Amino acid sequence: MGPVCELNSGQDRIVVVGLGNLLLRDDGVGIHCIRDLASRYLCPPNLSLIDGGTSAMALLDVMGEAQLLIVVDAVNIDEPAGTIVQISREQVLGGLRRQFFAHHNGVSDALCALELLGRSPRQVSLIGIQAESLAVGMDLTPTLRARLPALREMVLAQLRAHEVPLKARGDLEPLPHSVVDAELRGEVTLQPATDHKGHQ
Repeated sequence: MGPVCELNSGQDRIVVVGLGNLLLRDDGVGIHCIRDLASRYLCPPNLSLIDGGTSAMALLDVMGEAQLLIVVDAVNIDEPAGTIVQISREQVLGGLRRQFFAHHNGVSDALCALELLGRSPRQVSLIGIQAESLAVGMDLTPTLRARLPALREMVLAQLRAHEVPLKARGDLEPLPHSVVDAELRGEVTLQPATDHKGHQ
């Protein structure tokens, strides 16, 4: 758990958090989405992509620095697998008995804590995708894997709406997950596209 793209100091900080358990198939879709974004785009200085694991509460410090917070997670909304939805902060905090997100309590507790601390992000976007299977396994189901580009585009649309200057790594292959995971552990720094060779 930790940053995939590092957040640097500056105004209008934007934090994108992917939540999930990579050992439970579709439960890990939020993390898969974050890894996918990190492998395809270079982060501007004010953007942080975070693998949040299963604990949003552990991220209060970095979430509290954000003007825009985007959370990506699996949901259970009784819709066909792969259905993508946007859920408002008010729905999560509004005392609803229904728990939308796979890690709903962690998300709601974190948002409540930030409000109590006076550090609530100015804008919060909660993006969910209906899971198909939470069985033990490290791969997404084919249904959700096929929907990963659409989920990625949902996040990108939010970033574009806030004029975040994401730069694609060009017509190069996305960085392999082993490199992204090493960056997450602090072992390497993701290099610009010109340093990663190999065409799609």
